[in-house]
Amino acid sequence: MSKQFTVKQHWVPQFYLKHFVQKADQEKCYVTDVKRYYQGDGKYLPAGYGQPSRPARLPIENVAYIEYLYSDFDETTATFSNDLEDGLFHQIETSVGAVFQKILNGTVDLSINSDDRVQLAMFIANLHLRHPRMVAEVLGVARDQAPLGKELEHVKMRKEFRELQDFVAPLASMLMQRDWHLYRFSSDEIVTSDTPVFVTEGENMEVGSFESPTSTVFLPINHSRLLVLRGVAQPKLNHIAAVPDFPAERKSTIGAEVINRFIINYSEQYVYSSKELPAEWASDIT
Repeated sequence: MSKQFTVKQHWVPQFYLKHFVQKADQEKCYVTDVKRYYQGDGKYLPAGYGQPSRPARLPIENVAYIEYLYSDFDETTATFSNDLEDGLFHQIETSVGAVFQKILNGTVDLSINSDDRVQLAMFIANLHLRHPRMVAEVLGVARDQAPLGKELEHVKMRKEFRELQDFVAPLASMLMQRDWHLYRFSSDEIVTSDTPVFVTEGENMEVGSFESPTSTVFLPINHSRLLVLRGVAQPKLNHIAAVPDFPAERKSTIGAEVINRFIINYSEQYVYSSKELPAEWASDIT
């Protein structure tokens, strides 16, 4: 029997999205097109992949995917490959899935050089480098001109995008050297987006870069936990903190709602959550 080919290739893994669903239905999440729902303009990712313009609950298998996004084409056999989906991506997702469970039960070890930290760093690096926007960046074209279709010529053009995955380990090594903090929100719900990993710079949280030693890297883990990577590592620390400690200069004045607004602002177009986003947020989304 031939191995099943994965046509719907997700840049936000399905196992990750399952941490942002309702307990009663673990196969669906709310999808909100924030560029249309809140702003009424612009779109960066291609339409037509099951993503609604109004908030709707969708099966996670139909969320954050593009057909043949990571496929290569074998000229000899005239077939598409599934090597990244079944190889590197599967390996990273399987390993970090166990770490996510440790986070949920409070046994995760984020100390420097711990295996849990290694697996999370690999996952963050992979999430960043597998994002569709990277196609446009490596090809030097506008985002709306990026070849993201399943046409053979598009698959061939994305060869350099596939090669970006060679940099997962080096980027993960860079992330390992940061100061890691895991924050827990006791009563509110954290959302995630089509850009789960985002980087900020400075007190105003402008868009930052991984290369900057003063930038901050964020990754929502689930509806109650947020992973934050800052500055340079302090080897003896294994930070697991309650929300009043984030950030230190604001103490208890910050909550999940503020974090969610940042997540929405740094998204490309879609936000994923276990419940519908408040309509009143529209006036604050820029």
